[in-house]
Amino acid sequence: YDSTQGVHVVRKTLAPIFGIEPERLRVIAPHVGGGFGSKGAPHAHDVLTLMAAQRADGRPVKLALTRQQMFALVGYRTPTIQRIR
Repeated sequence: YDSTQGVHVVRKTLAPIFGIEPERLRVIAPHVGGGFGSKGAPHAHDVLTLMAAQRADGRPVKLALTRQQMFALVGYRTPTIQRIR
């Protein structure tokens, strides 16, 4: 489970890295929330979760990030300047 706008991109990117068929990797995004394009690609937490899952011998794996880690590890929106008249 991930809050991603690109479940297929995450699957296609991570599967070859770990030597598995993309069909064997399931990415579910029940709630994306606001991403504004920053949730379209895999991030470090996706790789870490898959690494843990490979070692968990079939047991469920959950990765929880602190608010600080979210800003450091997960995608961000490039800075913009807004002008209001």
